[in-house]
Amino acid sequence: MLYQMHEMHAASVTPMRLWAQANLALYGNPFSVFSYNPVGRMIAASADLVLRTTHRYEKPPFELTETTVDGQTVSPKSHSAGYCAFAARQAAKRRGFCWWRRSPGITRRCCAIRCAR
Repeated sequence: MLYQMHEMHAASVTPMRLWAQANLALYGNPFSVFSYNPVGRMIAASADLVLRTTHRYEKPPFELTETTVDGQTVSPKSHSAGYCAFAARQAAKRRGFCWWRRSPGITRRCCAIRCAR
């Protein structure tokens, strides 16, 4: 679902990107009389900003085949970097940290139930 939203956003900014390219060609060309006008410079700068922020960069290849960890050669696995709050809480719970009672002065009714284990 997230990738489809990303693709929909990229498709939706295509007309704005084309308009910015046309403005940059007209106002950013050094042979154009519009490029020496202060308003023309601002239009060219804003068009350049739009083009830079909406540019689509490809994901670079993951070419690391092996690495050394603690003197042993291991082959790494490629995965997307992400953060899962639920998994982090479960791991912290296994280590004995209570997320519901972060401060010793705060007590909640639900904390006694959840932290009873």
